[in-house]
Amino acid sequence: MSRKKGPRSRIRIHRGTLGGRFLHFYDEPDMRPTLARVREAVCSMIADDAESHGFLDLCSGSGAMAFEAFSMGFSPVYAVDVQDAVVENLQRETEALDAKIKTVRSDAFRFIRRGCEPGKYVIYGDPPYAAAGKFHPKMLRYLSEATWPETGSYYLAEQEKDAFPEAPEHLTLEKVKKYGRVFIGIYRVERAGRGDQDGQTDQNDQAGDTEA
Repeated sequence: MSRKKGPRSRIRIHRGTLGGRFLHFYDEPDMRPTLARVREAVCSMIADDAESHGFLDLCSGSGAMAFEAFSMGFSPVYAVDVQDAVVENLQRETEALDAKIKTVRSDAFRFIRRGCEPGKYVIYGDPPYAAAGKFHPKMLRYLSEATWPETGSYYLAEQEKDAFPEAPEHLTLEKVKKYGRVFIGIYRVERAGRGDQDGQTDQNDQAGDTEA
């Protein structure tokens, strides 16, 4: 049974073909939409990659970054979140805005382990800030082991602290940007990793995936 939902909040999309349109979402536990100032700065940073890269919005929440990326011309675009209600809302919004975004209910680590079509991607990691200290090092390790992100891909790690984890093999921490109280660590993929062929998983890999 679906739980009763309250009023929806909304965010204005700033860039591209959907610029000026509104994205609607329900407030969920731990949901913290990326601030408009941060979204605009990140969009400016990655604008030149729109024609050559796909975009992954991990812990997507409101979907703001995924919709900005789609609007700018990134393809394919994935919005990944583990919460059923969040993904249901993302699906409604993709239909309402006619946005070709692949919505996926999945744990972020399991999704990275499963992988995408080989290519260049901008991968945006924006977990709840309280979890960022554990999330980003683990995500970097998963990306280091993955075979599908090609050289020239990026991992953008959002958090409240200016200390970022050391880059593992196949990634380089290029720079850290500060936007108010928010920091973005920019990691570049130097080459694809060897992958993990032994099928090992951990407790965070147990959630099932669904895609729409």
